[in-house]
Amino acid sequence: MTRLPQLERDLVAAAARRPRGPLAPRRLAPALAVAALAAIAIAAWPAGERERELAQRPAAEGLPPGYAASPPEEGHRYTRRPRLLAVGERQGERVFSVVGYHLAGPGGAGSLCLDVVLADGTASGCLSPSEHAQGTAGGLRTQNAVGATTQAVDAVEVTYGRSGRADAVLARAEDPEALRALELEPFTMYLAEIPGGARPRTAVARRDGRVVWRAEFPR
Repeated sequence: MTRLPQLERDLVAAAARRPRGPLAPRRLAPALAVAALAAIAIAAWPAGERERELAQRPAAEGLPPGYAASPPEEGHRYTRRPRLLAVGERQGERVFSVVGYHLAGPGGAGSLCLDVVLADGTASGCLSPSEHAQGTAGGLRTQNAVGATTQAVDAVEVTYGRSGRADAVLARAEDPEALRALELEPFTMYLAEIPGGARPRTAVARRDGRVVWRAEFPR
């Protein structure tokens, strides 16, 4: 499994300083949020023999590979273990998974992190369960615009460039036990694939054909 890399420790430190709560806003400093989500270079998740053995244990719970008993970051720990919260599918094929956990840095109390994990194992985190337009992650050919909502929606459309439009895949987190374990309310995460290098402009959420909200992506 791979993760967004070089700013992760800064994100964890920022998360640890934020007030905790079921849906407390998790806004990062704008420069960190945009840089982390727009990062193209992705580092490998380190895994030795012990880590590989531990990583197999959560498989029965449906977690993607790579979530071992302890996080890969030195000096960090899970204060609430990773749980599979939702799966986004298109035509019966898994597009991405949403994994949630509480992560604490050295001396920290721990804070919520949500990872969006693609089918190839790459992941973006730490994301929010309620911020409508959070940013993009990906490569030169394609990238993924992501966001979330606690409101009931059945479709999200992302606009990009001058006139591009992309329908998002939705993943609904509704399992009561998993949500309760992480102090969360039900939410929906979305992911829309757009061309690499294109700038996402807006996300528009609808329910029964009516617009529920419209949000702009960070520039």
